[in-house]
Amino acid sequence: VRCVQETGIQPIKGKYAHKNDYITLAKNGCMLFEFIPYQRDKENQSILNWQSKESYALNLSHIGELLTIDTQMLKSQAFKKVMIYQQKLKSQEKKLTIGKEQPNQDSVEFLLQTTVASQVTTHNISVSFGDFIVIQELCKFTLPHIIGWQALLSPKLAEEDANTELMDCLLYTSPSPRDS
Repeated sequence: VRCVQETGIQPIKGKYAHKNDYITLAKNGCMLFEFIPYQRDKENQSILNWQSKESYALNLSHIGELLTIDTQMLKSQAFKKVMIYQQKLKSQEKKLTIGKEQPNQDSVEFLLQTTVASQVTTHNISVSFGDFIVIQELCKFTLPHIIGWQALLSPKLAEEDANTELMDCLLYTSPSPRDS
């Protein structure tokens, strides 16, 4: 099996705003899924192709859909969840499908498609059940940060939190490219 891309997952915190004498959440955060394909250089070495990097930002609804996938059902049933969203600035449509085709399949497939002016880019990532559960747990853990609950108790926490948009956790699910 050849690994053809690196997969990263990064939580992005919510954004805060000052209103009169209190702090409020101005914008919810998201979970950023990034896919960076490998390519071969002149010496036939695998290198990351940063120009072809694709990013998918899962909003609260998408995270909720991801969290509703039952881990017990995951092992015994075929299923499919489809999430679609538009990016207005780039006139893109992005579609994420999470599922498995066969009940006895021992992995979960992430099929990501980006459509720009009828040109489709597709990424198909297969993760083990264990990796999928880690992805779900990362989403659960970061949910209060994405919706801003962890900082609304204290203006000091909100001020500190507002200084950085990224959280201090990052998950890479693909190893370096290799033949096995």
